[in-house]
Amino acid sequence: MSGFSQSKQDIVTSIRTQTTSSSYFWAHMRTTGLLFLNNIKVNLLFSVLGVLSFMAFPTIILTVNSFVMAAALAVSNMPFKVLFFCIMPHGIFELSSWFLAAAIGFYFSINLCEIYLKKPHDSVKYVFKNAGICFLLFVVPLTVIAAFVEAFLTPEIYKWFVK
Repeated sequence: MSGFSQSKQDIVTSIRTQTTSSSYFWAHMRTTGLLFLNNIKVNLLFSVLGVLSFMAFPTIILTVNSFVMAAALAVSNMPFKVLFFCIMPHGIFELSSWFLAAAIGFYFSINLCEIYLKKPHDSVKYVFKNAGICFLLFVVPLTVIAAFVEAFLTPEIYKWFVK
């Protein structure tokens, strides 16, 4: 997860290298694409690890991420307005997609347990279809929105309210 976190920082700081107005939009679009790819990898990781570990890894990752964010905010001198205006707008969509991706892994895990325990369950094909539809209809759009907000709106919000 630290690799994902570092690559996200690299993506966000890369936008500062291009300042001309014509390349400004395309630099933000590139950043949006890179943020989307990074976040969709995290979402897929949550879903896959949820299945493979019966929800242990996603639960641990989400818990550790929460503690790390809380500790970073506690030890930094970051004012509340930075948190509110710069992290929360895209965080609402991004964290929602993370939790939903983890829930998809949990959904798979429950059905695998039911198959193993020979309890009444949905077929694997049905579970896979429902999970795929949920991922495509909810996780992917939330991730796209989060990437756009983080690339386009967060720098502007920072300029307006924080500086």
